[in-house]
Amino acid sequence: MVTTLTGKNQVTLPAGLVAELGLERGARVEWSVDKKHGRLIGKVQPSRAQLLARAREIGRKSRRDGQDSAVELARWREREDTEREECL
Repeated sequence: MVTTLTGKNQVTLPAGLVAELGLERGARVEWSVDKKHGRLIGKVQPSRAQLLARAREIGRKSRRDGQDSAVELARWREREDTEREECL
């Protein structure tokens, strides 16, 4: 696959490559250069939706069974405030 660099330093990714990687509009790619081998390396970054899903999963794993996340957060803040007051 060959692409052409535009006057605005933009490159269009071939449709087959986009489909193979499952990329969608707005996908972010981190670019780096392998100077030793003369290669341009593009690494697909997670979307905001994927990052949010990961954060939610982490929150679910750390939550006690049957507890609401908001309740857990309120208790955590309350403990933190109490500890802060005890230090004063």
